[in-house]
Amino acid sequence: MDILIKPILTEKATNESELRNSYTFIVSKSANKVEIKKAVESLYGVSVSKVRTMIYGSESRTRFTKKGVQTSKKGSYKKAIVKISEGDRIIRKQKWKQIYGAYDYVGLDLQGKTLGIMGLGRIGKTLAKRAKAFDMKIIYHNRKQISKVNEKKLGVKYTTFNKLITQSDIISIHVPHTDETNQMFNMKIFRKMKKTSFLINTSRGKVVNEKDLVIALKQKIIGGAGLDVFETEPISKKHPFFKLENIVLAPHVGSSTKETRTKMAEITIKNLILGMKGKKPIYSIGYWLLRVISKPTKCWVFILKLSNIIKLKKFKHTNEELELAKIQTEKDKKKKESENWYFFACLLQTRFFFKIQF
Repeated sequence: MDILIKPILTEKATNESELRNSYTFIVSKSANKVEIKKAVESLYGVSVSKVRTMIYGSESRTRFTKKGVQTSKKGSYKKAIVKISEGDRIIRKQKWKQIYGAYDYVGLDLQGKTLGIMGLGRIGKTLAKRAKAFDMKIIYHNRKQISKVNEKKLGVKYTTFNKLITQSDIISIHVPHTDETNQMFNMKIFRKMKKTSFLINTSRGKVVNEKDLVIALKQKIIGGAGLDVFETEPISKKHPFFKLENIVLAPHVGSSTKETRTKMAEITIKNLILGMKGKKPIYSIGYWLLRVISKPTKCWVFILKLSNIIKLKKFKHTNEELELAKIQTEKDKKKKESENWYFFACLLQTRFFFKIQF
């Protein structure tokens, strides 16, 4: 039985082979996925990672020619889309047997591509420094434009949101989740992006409308996406993202390096010391808000909430910690200030990082 009848060499199929390392064949209707996989591996000396099959029913075609109306009938057939494994698997399976074709196992150059950074905060600026080394054109959109001096230093250029989404080859999101940014990347935006562009989100999941993104990826409205964050975490096993080939998923580990975790712990300790001295903490995100809620009564409630979070994480917390918080709250009533509440927040946070008991 001839399993592979012929390859499909349409424009769409060629594009799939160049961008996603997937190849399309007309195959025998009785062939299953295992047989198709073995046939491709045997004939081409490659390693197949995935096979998808589709059966198309017979259809009639009508053409209007100089000789009149002509009707033809196309029989049913089976199509297989075969994804070829990348280099690592080929070597591991000892399939490295031949010279590759001109467009086998190719990626995309970053050099000369336009990177659009949505949100030029600390992380956005750090990304710009890294991208500059790859000789990328870097544009950004932010609530406030940074100074021309800093723009020149970073090698970035300010642009409108609309120009950022239409001109970028890669869009990297670095904004907080607010009412303003909630699902700001939706189908309306995806349709304005380049068909070959990639969307990367390492900020907050709800900034992207996931239902619209699934459709955009399925219909090839955009080239692909990389997500480290999601609307609901962890995502369900039944999430449609799992069925897509043009998306890379990560379990919210964008900052997960040994060095970063060590720095986070060190900053926590420094904040603990600063809190004991009644000084402002390092990287005090939302510090103004916490000062507002740090009135004696609300401070105590906040500490209790933090302790409950620790409970949910299955960390034991001591009565001494809560007693300290209560004593400090009483002191704050007398002082009419309560910035020292941060000491206790750091105390609990420190135990969370180090998983130790005080």
